[in-house]
Amino acid sequence: MAIQIHLQLRDFGAQAFLGGLSASVTLRNVGPLLIAFILSGKVGAYTTAELGTMQVTDQISAIRCLGMDPIRYLVAPRFLAVVVSSFLLLVIGLMTAIGGGALIAALDLGVNTLNYVQNIPTIVTGWSILTGVAKSFVFGVIIAAVSCYRGYTTRNGASGVGENVKSASVQTLVTIIIADFALSNWIGGLMDFCTEVLGW
Repeated sequence: MAIQIHLQLRDFGAQAFLGGLSASVTLRNVGPLLIAFILSGKVGAYTTAELGTMQVTDQISAIRCLGMDPIRYLVAPRFLAVVVSSFLLLVIGLMTAIGGGALIAALDLGVNTLNYVQNIPTIVTGWSILTGVAKSFVFGVIIAAVSCYRGYTTRNGASGVGENVKSASVQTLVTIIIADFALSNWIGGLMDFCTEVLGW
């Protein structure tokens, strides 16, 4: 991100804003989106396969026969874990991205690290943070909902598990992209409303 933005800023002599712009873009869009893709590929697929295997081997039916609710004991903890891990991964990913961007800017682009870091608070606003947090939360809910539903409703044995894992992966990625578009528009409209009408 730092390299791509630097190519644009160099033409205008505005390299001092590199840190703020790359951090803002990463926080608002690239960070939550990439983390969601990684999370859906690793954790989402694993959750679907695990619940699907439990379903086709009658483990879920056995839990139900013992008088316990499989949604409460199997699905809800996984759902919550995916949503929380999405937010925690966003925090870790952003710290890594900002640190990596500062390192690349200093070593490869000739931008002073102090200048890179100093301009981050001037461009990264509360709206940037709200956008990143909202997207990570929504993406986490999407990953958890699709993977848990697909795994829990698996039928047709081992082949059904494989089909549901593939379907869950595709549905999750497409839904995340649509949600990213919708959230960007909605938060942008909310930001304009708060700025123009409420004067925030």
